[in-house]
Amino acid sequence: MMMGKPRPLHDGMKAIVIEDDRETTRLCRQFLENEGFEIKEVDRGVAALKEIRKERPDLILVGLQLRDVAGLELVRWLKADPTLSQVPIIAINSHSLRPNDPVLTGSGIGAVLRKPLSAEAVSCAVRRVLI
Repeated sequence: MMMGKPRPLHDGMKAIVIEDDRETTRLCRQFLENEGFEIKEVDRGVAALKEIRKERPDLILVGLQLRDVAGLELVRWLKADPTLSQVPIIAINSHSLRPNDPVLTGSGIGAVLRKPLSAEAVSCAVRRVLI
């Protein structure tokens, strides 16, 4: 029996990246695909809500500054929906918000990534919210 390359930890899991910055989206896709995720990308909050309801992802990464709706508002909508409220959410932010920031307290966000992203930071955040 030949031993091949080990399967990625999150092989076959689905993630949706909601971010309007193309470079950040590209980096998220690269990092998450390396972890084994199937990725969908959406750059608008309202479109993302429809996609999330259709796809039922295992993980959501959301930019807090979207063009059509605030990322925190999108998170509120997701957490208010009983069929989506348990999906782990990672926020992507260009500011220095931390998970215990008063703005995020009670939001349901499990981790915060600060731009510019690194593979290590994305990997740590994913492990934190999925374990």
